[in-house]
Amino acid sequence: MVTVPLSTLNPYVFDFDAEVIHVNEDGSVELDRTYFYATGGGQPSDTGKLLRNEETFIIKDVKKTDGFITHIIDRPGLAQGDKVHCIIDRDRRIMHMRMHTATHILCAVIERAAGAKITGNQIGAEKTRIDMSLDGIDQDKIAEYIAAANGIIAKNLDIKKYVTTREELMKNPHLVKLAMGFPEGIHDVHMVEVPECDNTPCGGTHIANTSEIGRIVFDSAESKGKDRKRIYFHLE
Repeated sequence: MVTVPLSTLNPYVFDFDAEVIHVNEDGSVELDRTYFYATGGGQPSDTGKLLRNEETFIIKDVKKTDGFITHIIDRPGLAQGDKVHCIIDRDRRIMHMRMHTATHILCAVIERAAGAKITGNQIGAEKTRIDMSLDGIDQDKIAEYIAAANGIIAKNLDIKKYVTTREELMKNPHLVKLAMGFPEGIHDVHMVEVPECDNTPCGGTHIANTSEIGRIVFDSAESKGKDRKRIYFHLE
């Protein structure tokens, strides 16, 4: 049985009930359903805890391998069939949601202005980086990109999330913003649309309205080689 992942389309669920369907040798567990986000796409996993009656198990990490979502806990003790109440670290989840949507907006602005594609990213609760296929680092242009992104954020736009198929996506290849193209083996494609700005495949968690993001603040930029110019930013 494969865990049903629910976080992408329901990112504001922070606690839920589930059943342990498998316990691995290291004590980590798989649940029948989960709202915990598993590390992927440059976004770190959620953390939190599982409650079994009066016992608490801390979730330190969540990973996805071949469709199986594994919850890494601080100690063994859970068994198959256990009913657990799950609580997600709300502050961490929301910070990642804000950062992830901000990343989409900033990358879309840069692509539109410079024709650059995304070559890497790493979302963090305190600082995020994006790698873009820019020719060089121009501090003035970066300032313009961030100002434009903040202008979009200030419009208080509702974020649309929906599911399409790979076949439909490939009819509009311009929606794929990754330099590497769209990964093979994915049929049901989660889409995230920021009106007037961006519409792209993404399996991460996102806020509901740009008003929740705050403001993008530039930290630094560096070259990591050809087609990989790295920009760091935080939110306030």
